[in-house]
Amino acid sequence: MLHSLIRKDFCVEYLAGKMHLSVSQLNRRLNALLGLPAGQLIRNLRLRYFGKRSETKDSHDRYANQEVAYLLQRIESFDGIAILASNLKENLDKAFSRRFESIIFFPLPSVEERLRIWQNGFSPKAKLAPDVGLPAIARRFELSGGAIMNAIRYASLNALEKKTKVITLSSIEEGVRRELEKEGKLV
Repeated sequence: MLHSLIRKDFCVEYLAGKMHLSVSQLNRRLNALLGLPAGQLIRNLRLRYFGKRSETKDSHDRYANQEVAYLLQRIESFDGIAILASNLKENLDKAFSRRFESIIFFPLPSVEERLRIWQNGFSPKAKLAPDVGLPAIARRFELSGGAIMNAIRYASLNALEKKTKVITLSSIEEGVRRELEKEGKLV
C-alpha cells in the first residue's frame, strides 16, 4: 500500500500500535511536550520550533532563539515518549539531538519505490499527458515519499484549476521544483 512507502508515517503508525496508542494519542503527547492546546495536531517536526539557533541580529532572531530554549527546557522535564519526524536532520539544533535517546535514519526511497509512489499517487480519474514518463521522473528526482506526494498534489490541483483531468509534465516538474526549493536544493 502507498502509506507503507512513506516510511516515517508508517513507522509512526507502527510504533503507535506497538505502544497501544493511536497516532492522535502520540500527537497529544507531542502537544503536551510543546505545551500546545489539546486538539492541535502536529504531524511533522516543524523546524520553526526545532531549528538551529542563530546569531541574534534582530528581534525575530531573539524570539526564535527563545522558543528553542523554551522547548529544550520542556523536553528536559517531559515525562513521556515523543516521536518526531523530519527530512532535514541537518537543520535540527544539536542541543535537541543530544536529548534524543534514539534517532532512526530513514533513507530516501529507491528508484523502484519512488516509481510505485508516483504510479499510485495520482487519482484513478487523472490522465497523464503523453510526455509524462513516470519511470524517468522517478530516476531523475531523488525525493522523499512525502515530497513526491506533495508534487503529485500540486500537479493534480494545477490540472483541476485548469478544469482538466490531464496532468502535464510541466506541472509535475513545477511541483518537484517547489519541493526541492523547500529543502534548500537548487533545481
